[in-house]
Amino acid sequence: MSRPYWADDPMRRGIWALFAVGLFLLTFGAIAFFTWARMPDLDDPQGRTRVSNAQMYAVFQILALLTAIALRPKSLLPWRRRLALYAGAIAGAGIGSKLPFAITGSEPFWAAGAWFTDGKTILAGMAGGYIGVEIAKLVAGIREKTGDGFAVPLAAAVAVGRWGCWFNGCCSAPNVPVPIIESAFHATMAFILWRLQRIDALRHQRLKLYLISYCIFRFGIEFVRTEPRIAWGLTAYQFGAAAFAAALAVHWVVDSRLYGSVETRATAPWLGEKLPER
Repeated sequence: MSRPYWADDPMRRGIWALFAVGLFLLTFGAIAFFTWARMPDLDDPQGRTRVSNAQMYAVFQILALLTAIALRPKSLLPWRRRLALYAGAIAGAGIGSKLPFAITGSEPFWAAGAWFTDGKTILAGMAGGYIGVEIAKLVAGIREKTGDGFAVPLAAAVAVGRWGCWFNGCCSAPNVPVPIIESAFHATMAFILWRLQRIDALRHQRLKLYLISYCIFRFGIEFVRTEPRIAWGLTAYQFGAAAFAAALAVHWVVDSRLYGSVETRATAPWLGEKLPER
């Protein structure tokens, strides 16, 4: 069963507890402050807000990153292999989140404007991060299963980061606070995944469970968003969610067959058993 890196050291537990309380207070303090700050400044003749949307968005992305760091699991992998995993996740998520806009945008595909302007999608970012980690594992020769360790940190981080979308005024719908609803979904999934981790249930499948659940959630909530309908009354995000969920389901079946006969073997250094030799 995966454990946070601080779990076995009393001093680290104390430091982490202080950090967690501070992060909790910072997050909810930021929500309260920006709720006030986004109201028009009565002393400003143009009625501008006290803080820009971009600044509010950036604060919550930083808080999301800190949340993921605080919840990262203990790892006995060599630091170079850990670095390869993190690099694959970050690069894959970054490329994936921008790829749909780079393909469909007005800028040439290889132009900087296609990749460094506004416009990102968390759904494609998750898919890109997932693929990026698998590529990194292949290149670095990592045979351990690592997905379970990403599940709780990722869900909790997205729950925090979605508040940045809310204050930035994106990813919403008329009269429906979609980012807040999404934040509640991800926070709920983080708690469920944590409970599954505590009882060591669905080993090797918890990240897939989370991502498939999000695909189902995203498919449903797209009906209230004002995205263009490209076919059969569905948005591109719904087609993407269905495709990603299907790919994850296939991967789940493959993993179940590979690991179903080795559940009693000793666990690998990080989060699971080694891939059985074939």
